[in-house]
Amino acid sequence: MEDADAKKVVGASGIVSKVGGFEPFYAYQIENTLFESPAIGIRKEVPILRLVEEHDGPCEIGSLFLDPSYRGDGNAGCSNSCGSCSSRSIPRPFEADVVSEIRGVVDEQGRSPFWDALGHHFFGIDFRRRII
Repeated sequence: MEDADAKKVVGASGIVSKVGGFEPFYAYQIENTLFESPAIGIRKEVPILRLVEEHDGPCEIGSLFLDPSYRGDGNAGCSNSCGSCSSRSIPRPFEADVVSEIRGVVDEQGRSPFWDALGHHFFGIDFRRRII
């Protein structure tokens, strides 16, 4: 990524043109499920996470870096990770769907609260084994 006015590079990211294929790509997909009971007058839509396995997956942005002085809401709609800017910069020969992994918090003992709360229920392994 370039600040064209300042003529300087302010960010970079790697692109995997397609995930899946020889080895599956796992991700969580947000789906809405309707829970309804006319007998008690309840109708509620609840977002749920579903683990999906892709063999013909999307393009993936990785190794994202953005100069700290360019992070924040003032940069063409960028979030702190600038994922929305990067996803708009993907050349058209790649997949139309673009994903990016979000690196979570890891404590001093190498544990991930997100993995402990969610991921290990699906895979039955601890976080350190997952990343090795």
